[in-house]
Amino acid sequence: MTADIYYTNWHRFLIRNDSGREMSPVTGQDYSTSDISDTIHLRFGTEYLLQTFNSYAIPFRFGLFYDPAPAENKSDDFYGVSIGTGITRTGQYSMDIAYQYRLGRDVGKSFLKHLEFNEDIVEHSFMISVIFYTGE
Repeated sequence: MTADIYYTNWHRFLIRNDSGREMSPVTGQDYSTSDISDTIHLRFGTEYLLQTFNSYAIPFRFGLFYDPAPAENKSDDFYGVSIGTGITRTGQYSMDIAYQYRLGRDVGKSFLKHLEFNEDIVEHSFMISVIFYTGE
């Protein structure tokens, strides 16, 4: 099992142009008037490794996460789940496949404020990896 927690200081994120003007990249407003929330990301996961015959192993993985994005006044909240499996032959190769579902409701308001824009995000990601081990 594993857990991952990290904090990002988005309120300190700024762009300074050639004339010295400081702006928030998130809102496009002057840095001094922009109110960008910091974020705390949380991830939890587990893996069960089934040992089989002839140096093979089959992993079963599951994870949950909270993945906020920077936004004005309050962060945009994203939540997700992931599952995965694969097969490994010790010292020779490892093949993995994973699926991730990520959801964000009523997000993106900070980016196109003048259009009163917001959206619901539903993301489906499939990932495949193959690793060949060389050497001893």
